Amino acid sequence: MNDIRSLVEAAFISAISVILIIVMKQIPILNYIVFVIPSVFALIWVRRGRKYGILAVIDASIILLIFGFVIEAIFILLYCGMISAVMSELIIRKKTTSVVIFAGAFGAFLAMFALLYSMDIFTGVKFTTILNQSMQEARSIIPTISSDELMMKSMNEQIEMMEFVVKQFLPSILFFCAFTASLFNYITIRWSFKRFLNITIRRDYLRNFTLPNNLMYGILFLMVSGYLLKRFGMDPSGAVSDNVLSLSFFALYIQGLAVLSFYAHIKKWSRGVKIAIVVACILFMSLLQLFFILLGCSDLVFNIRKRMKKQS
Repeated sequence: MNDIRSLVEAAFISAISVILIIVMKQIPILNYIVFVIPSVFALIWVRRGRKYGILAVIDASIILLIFGFVIEAIFILLYCGMISAVMSELIIRKKTTSVVIFAGAFGAFLAMFALLYSMDIFTGVKFTTILNQSMQEARSIIPTISSDELMMKSMNEQIEMMEFVVKQFLPSILFFCAFTASLFNYITIRWSFKRFLNITIRRDYLRNFTLPNNLMYGILFLMVSGYLLKRFGMDPSGAVSDNVLSLSFFALYIQGLAVLSFYAHIKKWSRGVKIAIVVACILFMSLLQLFFILLGCSDLVFNIRKRMKKQS
């Protein structure tokens, strides 16, 4: 009876995911919900085990394939299967929140990377072709927006800069998107388990997040390696070093936020002050990122939170 109930639940989860995909195709405004569909598969994966989680993912892919939704079927198999597998397995093993989210982000990154670079196989169109056509269309719209020559030149330069950033920092952009998807999937998983199954999944606070102490040596090694690759012509554009720096700064930025969160906790700041700080960090991220990166570096080297705890 338990096996039958598990099979029924797996089929039910597969049906829900297929219905969500079909609804989102009909209502484009709901497209962003597609990134949290892995949390649906996590319900059966964590509750009934790996076997039924895999079965639910494969069933949903086959159903979509039968309906003629080839791209969506591949998306479910690669993206949803990868994230739900990684995050569910770590949740079952009761790993820390940061480990679950970062592991989910790495899984999502691999899935997104595979989806982008396999488009040519399934659709006959390369990602670079789509990007170039999009930029050309953007340039063709410029004359309809303004006839001022100086304005047209400025807009064209902005489009060229955007194209350069996308090409130069594509791995970093994919990882940032993957991290966001993993974060929202984790939030959705915790909420759905508590709401529908009355099960509480382990949650660790941001103030407890910490990177490995020897990470600074790894970052310096990667930076030097990236420079040498560029210097000897193996990476003429410098994309490797640029992406290493971007991802390293992102990790240090989160470490800096954790230090601030720890300080707010030991000083017992009110909820209103904490909310105001969170809003400020979101609105003025570009202005504050250097401060938090330096704060994260200082914490890795000098263990600032340990000193704060002693002084409190």
